[in-house]
Amino acid sequence: MNDQFISQLNPLLEVYLKSRDEGASADALAELVTQRVEPLVKAIIRGKLHVSLRVDDERQVNQDACDLVSDVKTLLIGRLTKLRSGDAKGKIDNLDAYVKTVTTNACHAHLRTKYPNRLRLKNQLRYLLTHNERLSLWDTKNDGWFCGSREFEQDHSGEKTEQESTDELRRILETDGILGERIELTDLVSRIFKIL
Repeated sequence: MNDQFISQLNPLLEVYLKSRDEGASADALAELVTQRVEPLVKAIIRGKLHVSLRVDDERQVNQDACDLVSDVKTLLIGRLTKLRSGDAKGKIDNLDAYVKTVTTNACHAHLRTKYPNRLRLKNQLRYLLTHNERLSLWDTKNDGWFCGSREFEQDHSGEKTEQESTDELRRILETDGILGERIELTDLVSRIFKIL
């Protein structure tokens, strides 16, 4: 491993990659996972899946998330082990960014597997909002997505939080009796935007 490359890495990763003794290497890897990798993985999964990751939280969604944490850690340890042995293709320039990417991808794969209709609906909405001349989808300043009529996009830059918008939409849909009604997606989206 190139010493110039190693010197730019996270100090814990540097100790792990430079270690020649197997015992010291195992200790360095355990410390790296405990102090850096695991907290980052847990924080991302908590945020993406809205779970506690507490052992005493027996909800199935939380237990699935705990399993996902273990799967991601196993994947990352395998990659770090290959990196140290020289068997890995490529390199990890930024450990935190790599952990975030792997964890985010694992969350997305988990959601796609567990809720296939969610992905289908998301794709249909995205297509509708980007291919209909009356509708629009735009990125907000706080890394969220908003949608509405083209006129609405020009007037609003996303001043409400995602949770505020979700709560308001649910209240309006319940009040107008739209929730639970079977309706074509285009008609539903149009009705929602007329209400708002």
